[in-house]
Amino acid sequence: MDKVAALMMLLLFLSVFQAQAAPIRPVGPVTIEGTIQEVRWYPEKFVKGTPGMSGSAGKDRTFPARYVIRLTDLVLREPIQGNAAKFESTGGATIMLNHKVDDGFLKKGMRIIVFHYREQGDEGGTWTSFDRLEVVNARRGEP
Repeated sequence: MDKVAALMMLLLFLSVFQAQAAPIRPVGPVTIEGTIQEVRWYPEKFVKGTPGMSGSAGKDRTFPARYVIRLTDLVLREPIQGNAAKFESTGGATIMLNHKVDDGFLKKGMRIIVFHYREQGDEGGTWTSFDRLEVVNARRGEP
């Protein structure tokens, strides 16, 4: 009887955790300055929800077109809120910046400032936003 009770408790425990969404810890708003080490652009993408999944993974969703960039030589500016410590501990950051077209706007070597970058999401995806982007110089070392 003890084995049956233990098995029932285990099944109850697993069903509770399966039903909950797993949000990522929010980031920001944080203003980030850095040098683009790597840049990739991805077009808008529709993802069908997975039946039985909780959170956004269970729903149809569209990820906006965006750049995914790797920044190095980071300077974190005020305000620093949320999980900005993830940038402080790594010396670099991979961030997503929504951008509708692959126009070559961002290039390796550019020094940029991303004002009030925010990141949130769950097992179904990550959503980001920012207030504005400023190019400090087109190539590292230029005035």
